[in-house]
Amino acid sequence: MSEWADIARQEGYACRPGLLDPALITALRGAVIASLALRGLSNLVAIQRDIMPLELVSRLRNDPSLTDSLTAILGAGLAPIHADVLRIVAPGEPPTPPHKDADYLAQDPLWIAWIPLDDCPIERGPLVVWPSTAPRPIPCSMGDAIFFSSRTEHAALPNISRAPRLSIDFRYSLTQPREVR
Repeated sequence: MSEWADIARQEGYACRPGLLDPALITALRGAVIASLALRGLSNLVAIQRDIMPLELVSRLRNDPSLTDSLTAILGAGLAPIHADVLRIVAPGEPPTPPHKDADYLAQDPLWIAWIPLDDCPIERGPLVVWPSTAPRPIPCSMGDAIFFSSRTEHAALPNISRAPRLSIDFRYSLTQPREVR
């Protein structure tokens, strides 16, 4: 096992800078921006319907860099559960409050891959995790992937920039769920 995967399991999260092909992320970002231009910020459900069935999304969800990283964390085979979400956070929108995905999803263990579709500095409202008692914001760049457990408390900072924050997250579980103790 890799050292970073051991730390991810202990801390409940890990950031993998530059993990993903920027060309794939750029292509997906372009599709999101085109749908956003057509539909507007007020029609996020229609944008989800435009984007989530795309082959680009499937390629990213099944990208070997992503799935190999998750297999290293989980220590076994994994399966996407197709509870994926495209997130578009407009400037000035309130932050996402702290929560744990385990409170909403029954599968365990479950890990989430959060992927920015553009650079996500502090001003754009990146993900924040609580690996222990102190919150830890994770500014990141296009091509990075942040992995976290469904049991890890997390939130997003407010987007105080002038551009929307674009990200996508994928959820994965073990192909053969193990007993939770």
